Order: sequence, then C-alpha cells, then structure tokens
Amino acid sequence: VHPITLSRFGLYSALDFVEAIGRIQDSLREHVAANAIQYWGLNRLSVPSLLSFDVLKKAFKSRIALAPDNTLDKETRRAWTALKWCLEQYAAICTGGEFWYGRRTQGGIRFRLFMGDSNTAEAWTDGASYIAIDRKQVLSLKTKPMETAMKIFSLVEHEISHQGDSLSCGHDEVFYQRFHDLVLEHAAVRQKFLYIWLKKYTSSMENAGKKPSGVAWRERLLQERMGNGRVKNGLGKGLVSSEDAMLRLALEVSMPVESDTDMQWINAENLRLINAGLCPPPPAWEILVRDSEKQLAEDRNGARAKDLEGRLEGDSWAEMIAQDDARDRQWYADVLGIQPEELPDAAFNWYQIVVEPHYGDPELIAKREDLIRSAWYGDSDRFKIPKPWEHTTKKSENSAACYAAWFALPEALFDAPAVEWLDQHSEFPNDCLKMAIDQKLWEKPVAEQNLIIDQCMQGIMAKMDADVRHDEEWDEWVREQEAAAIEKTERAERIPEDLIPYVQDGETRWTIEHNASAAGFLDILDYLQWRENQ
Repeated sequence: VHPITLSRFGLYSALDFVEAIGRIQDSLREHVAANAIQYWGLNRLSVPSLLSFDVLKKAFKSRIALAPDNTLDKETRRAWTALKWCLEQYAAICTGGEFWYGRRTQGGIRFRLFMGDSNTAEAWTDGASYIAIDRKQVLSLKTKPMETAMKIFSLVEHEISHQGDSLSCGHDEVFYQRFHDLVLEHAAVRQKFLYIWLKKYTSSMENAGKKPSGVAWRERLLQERMGNGRVKNGLGKGLVSSEDAMLRLALEVSMPVESDTDMQWINAENLRLINAGLCPPPPAWEILVRDSEKQLAEDRNGARAKDLEGRLEGDSWAEMIAQDDARDRQWYADVLGIQPEELPDAAFNWYQIVVEPHYGDPELIAKREDLIRSAWYGDSDRFKIPKPWEHTTKKSENSAACYAAWFALPEALFDAPAVEWLDQHSEFPNDCLKMAIDQKLWEKPVAEQNLIIDQCMQGIMAKMDADVRHDEEWDEWVREQEAAAIEKTERAERIPEDLIPYVQDGETRWTIEHNASAAGFLDILDYLQWRENQ
C-alpha cells in the first residue's frame, strides 16, 4: 500500500488500511440493507489480503531449472520445436562452425536448446553443452512469432558471448565487445535461419492441414512477394532459394519428439542445479503468509509508536513555548501590578517584540521594567500616550504616536515637520531614518540633508561591501578546498604502474575497476592478467 494512499485515509500502516476497507464495506452493506437499495456485486466485495514486501524480499530466491517441451500447448510447441533446430545450427556457426556442403554445419560447439523456468534470467548456458531459454520468452511465439524469434536469436548470441557458464560471471567491457562483434559478423546468417524457421514452421502447419492464416503466414507471404517483385525487375530474389540445401534439409527433418534420454538429461541437469544451490525449493506459501501477517503487525505497532513519539515531541515543544510565554506574561503582570489574564494579547505581543528578555544584569532589568510601566501608563517622555500597541496597527497612519511607537522614541520628537519629512523619505533604511531623527534633518537645508543621507547610505554600502569581501574570502577558501579535493580525486584515478602493461587504449582506472567487479574479480591485477590470457 503506497504511503500516499495511507495518508489519504489518515492511517499509519497497511493493516489499518485493510481494517478501514472492511469497515467501509460493512457500512455499505448496512446502508443497503436499511434502505432496501439494489446494489449489484455487493456479495462479491472482499477485503484484500496483503503481503509484506520485506517478507517477500527475504523469501525471494533466484531459481533456474530446465523444463520439457511437452509442458507447452500444441501450437507454441510447434513454433518452438522448429526454432530449436535453427538455433542449434546457428549456435554452431557462431562458435566457429561452418556450412558443410551447404546442408549441415560442421565444427563449433553443438549446443542443445532447451526451455527452462527462471524467476530472474531470460536465458542461461553452461558454456559447453546447452542453452536454455526461459518459458516466458517461448510462450510469446504463439502471439508474436517474428518478434519473439528475433528476441530469442539475440538471447542465444548473448549467451554464446559469455564463452563459458553464464550463471557465474558478469558483463564486463570485453563481453560487450564480443557480443558486438558476433552480432555484426553473423547478421546475414541469422537472417537466413530466421527465414528457414519461418518456412519450416509454416510448412509444419500446412502438413497438419492448418488454414494459411496468422502472423507467421503473413510474414512469409510478405517476404515471398518481395522476392517475386525483385525477380520481375531483373534482380535476384533476395531470399533463401528454394533450392538452398540448408532449407531443404530443414524441411526434410521431421519435428523431433523428446525421448526418455532427453528427459534423463533434463533431470540430471536439474539435479546438478539443485546441488549447486541454483534451484532452491520455492518458499512455503503458508509460512510466507504467516510471516507476512506478523511483519505487518510489527510495522503497524512501530508506525503507531513512532507517531506517538512524534506527537509527544511536538507536544513537548508546544508545552515549552507555552511555559515560556506564561513566564513572560507573569513578569509583565507583576511589573504592572495586575493579574496575567488582565494583560491583553496585543500588549503581550508588543512587549515580546520591544522588551528584551527578563534575565541578565539587574540594572538592565530595572530599565526594562521602567519601559514596561511607561508604555502601559504613558507617564514618561518616551511614551506620552499610554498603550502604544493600540496606535501601531498600521504605519501608514503617519501619526506622531505611530512613529514614536515604531522607533520606540518619545512622541515629542515627532512634530508636524518631522512627520511630514518621514512620510516623504519612508523608503530609506531604518538606520538612516533613525539618524535623521537624531539629527533632526528636517530642520537642516536640503543640500545638507542630502549630504548626510548620502553618507549614511555609503556607510550601509560599505558594510555590504565588507560582507561581500567576507563572502569572497570564504569563496576563495572553498575554491582551495575544491582544488585539493580534485587533486585527491585525480591521484585516486591515476593507474598504478604495475597495471599499465595490461591497460588498453582509452581505459581509465574507473572503467578497469568497473569491469573487474562486473567480471567477478576482487583484485584488478588478477582481472587484467586473466583478460590478457583470454
């Protein structure tokens, strides 16, 4: 169950989701029964059974085994049997064989083609006697004969390129080079055997009295029409000639039936795979479901415990903040001689912004308490109007009281000329405005005002430049650290001298280490020496 699905239902685990689905269905049944509603499919509703992914992942084991052809349906087996003959001849050519008087292949490795079952591999080989194609690939021959046949030819080329047991080796750069060369070298032979298979397969259906129809028939007809068109234009047919010895041999050879010897060979190979640990028994479903239920219950309990812990942590922070606010509110109330609940929220918020914390030097605390009282009662030069929070809701009011509260200065400083000047220069930084108030710039000539404002702005810019220089110095240090890291990386990428005799053009240390790991070698030198011997 996806986490987003759980969040939409407000749940914590997959079991909670299953229980929620059950409750929804029960409510639906009760609603249908109580209101006599006709609801088709109500009896088919069921609660899903879930399997823990962690349990499934632990229980999953790679398995391979050979399987007899008689486990296929008739038509799939017809296509597969015809294809096996062509693949065995093609494998011999790819491994060094050659056409012998046009009718047979001579030399090369005489691989036998089998169908197999695997939950991880599309094909595999022991490198000497057989190549196995996974059942899922073979079954597609019935619905997509040409596409599947081409895929299986590629799988055979892939397995041959391993030049050995494909179950215990990886795919290094040398493998891909072999695969590349093999595909290009035998492209024409591959196309020839594809046509021979198509002819052999459709001829088998003709002999069985099948009506000419289906994808394989259309492919054969299309190729033959293309060949006839070329002949009309004075060109070669471009296809395998009907007089081709290999084609005649393919059509003459009857469809083989698996013998007892074949079954003994398959059973012997499967026993070898079991002993090698490559074909472990499948997990018991009952045990898997039981372990899954246990794991899902543990996941639910863990999710609930984690959620509870998070809530407790959040509640703890909220409680700490509430305690701090209650302590500050009590301090303001004690200074003002009132009860904490008598202090309005607006006043509390204003004090929290303007007044420094109530700890530190006793003399500073005394000054802060005077500020609290003068703001409340308005009995000082700084606050002639009590409770400035009631007059500072909007700075745009542009009143003397507003500016006095905004800058925390006595209201007497803000006469009409001061308020008018501040209104006209409100875009200046607060530092410049405070300086203007201290020096009463509105009483000075305009030229002097501009000079002082320019000096203030230059001071601010100088401070910004200093910050920029600090950032540049920091960036320089960062660049030095990056250069050192790059140098360290380059040293790590240099190829050791003892490996240089084995290195090919264009290779780097990374590619060598990657190929060595892919080929199953822990030591790079061992891999390079092995590659050199190959």
